[in-house]
Amino acid sequence: MRNVFFSIIIPSYCSEKTISACIDSILAQSSESYEIIIIDGLSNDRTLEIVSAYGSDVKKVVSEKDRGVYDAINKGIELATGEYIYVLGSDDKLYSNNTLGNIQETIKGSSPLLIFGNVENVGRQHNAVPAIHLSKFDTSIYLKNTLHQQGCFYHHSLFLKNKFNDDYKILGDYDFHLRLFQEKISSVQIHATIAICEAQGLSKRFTKELYQEELRLKKHRLKFFWLTVNRLLIPLKYMRKRYLNF
Repeated sequence: MRNVFFSIIIPSYCSEKTISACIDSILAQSSESYEIIIIDGLSNDRTLEIVSAYGSDVKKVVSEKDRGVYDAINKGIELATGEYIYVLGSDDKLYSNNTLGNIQETIKGSSPLLIFGNVENVGRQHNAVPAIHLSKFDTSIYLKNTLHQQGCFYHHSLFLKNKFNDDYKILGDYDFHLRLFQEKISSVQIHATIAICEAQGLSKRFTKELYQEELRLKKHRLKFFWLTVNRLLIPLKYMRKRYLNF
């Protein structure tokens, strides 16, 4: 039996303006079977001071240099004692006070390896970013990351052999999700919004580096047909989103 049901990992860096709202959204949950783990990248603002004020409500805090967000998440996974691992950005929030409790109730009596739901995007600066990310776990994932990391709960056993590949700086979660789909793992879809997320991260800026990384990971993950499709599609996606803004 694991110590708690949810291990919530918050990677942070200079998050003094948002970290309180993030933590408060967890502490307000009707379910109390969780632990909060903060992995900080040596913030030089008041982030750690704010976190320390929560005392024992935050179970573990690590502040040290990392190789990027996926390295930070992997460090959190190493410390996690929960049945399910969830990653919440330091500028994001859980959608409602019953989010965690509803998930526990929905999967009662079962242990799917992946639980996924929708995410609300706020602060959108690009027409290609939807107001609500409607998650799917089907073959469309070969074309784009149909799962939003802040809408995913991962069973701890998924990380016994593999964690997020921190060689990827933007799409490490996409690489992980592709592998999960190819392994045909058990999953449960939650038809509800899980989190409210700021839509200004690296994956929402549609840079050349984003699409270069997407092609690199697909060369590793996909077989001939889907790789050929993506070789044609990725440049078109870049042009459409970067220059036509849709």
